[in-house]
Amino acid sequence: MAVTDTNNDLLAWEQAEIKRSSTEASKAAAIRPTTARTLKRYTSASADTPYPLEYAFHLVGNASGLDVLDLGCGTGANSSILAARGARVTSMDISPDLLELATHRIALDGFSGAVTTVCGSAHAIPVPDASMDLVFGAAILHHLDLELTAREVLRVLKPGGRAIFMEPTRNSRVLAFLRRLIPYQAADVSPFERPLRHDEIAAFASQFTLRTSRSFRLPFVPLLRLLLPPSAERRVFAWDRALLRRFPALSHVATVMVFELQKRH
Repeated sequence: MAVTDTNNDLLAWEQAEIKRSSTEASKAAAIRPTTARTLKRYTSASADTPYPLEYAFHLVGNASGLDVLDLGCGTGANSSILAARGARVTSMDISPDLLELATHRIALDGFSGAVTTVCGSAHAIPVPDASMDLVFGAAILHHLDLELTAREVLRVLKPGGRAIFMEPTRNSRVLAFLRRLIPYQAADVSPFERPLRHDEIAAFASQFTLRTSRSFRLPFVPLLRLLLPPSAERRVFAWDRALLRRFPALSHVATVMVFELQKRH
C-alpha cells in the first residue's frame, strides 16, 4: 500500500475515533468531584483484587514524583487517581470534547497543579522522547493501530520506564463468531475498535519486557450482574477470581486483561 493510502487510512481511523468520542462526551453524566471513597479504593487496591482496574492501579504503586502519561484519558477519572498517588500527570486524548470534561473534573478534584491536558493521537504522542516514567492506559489500545502505538509508547518512556494497560479481550473464536452475528453498533463505538486477541497483545508487548499479566471477567460475569441485585456484585467478581485462579486455562475465554510492560535499558 502506498504511503499516501496508509496516511489516508490512518486519518480516517482517527476521525472516526474523534466522532465516537464526541458522542461519548455528549452522553457523559454531569462531571462531579471524585469521591474520597473512590480515591481510597484505587490508591489502596491489593494484588489479589478481583477487579481489573483496581489491579491496574495496584501495579502503579507509589507514583510520587513520577511523570505519568494517561493515554486516552477520556473524562479524566484515572488522571485524578494518578495525581492522588503523587504523579505529575500528562492527560492525553484525541477528543477535544472529552478533554474539556477531563479538565473540568481535574479542577473539581483539586489536581489542576499536578495535571497537564494535551490533545493528540496515540499514533504520534505529542510529548518528548524518554520523558515518561509510566504510561497508563485503560481500554485504549483496542481503539488503535497497535504497531504504531507500541512504537510511540516505547519512544516516550524513559529507560526502565513502565507501561500498564487494561484491555478488553476476545480470544475465543466462538465468542467472536457469535458477536459478528449481532449487526447492531452503538453510536459511541467506532468501526475500528475491537477486543484484542492474546496474540495481538503479545505482539504489542514484544518490544518490551513483560513484567506481569492477569486475566479477568469470564463471560458469565456480565450476565450475572444483569440478573442479580447490585449487592451481589462483589460475590460475582469473587467467583470469577476463584475460577481463574483454580483453572488458569480459563483465561483463554476471559474478557479483560491487565498487563505491565517495561522498557529495556
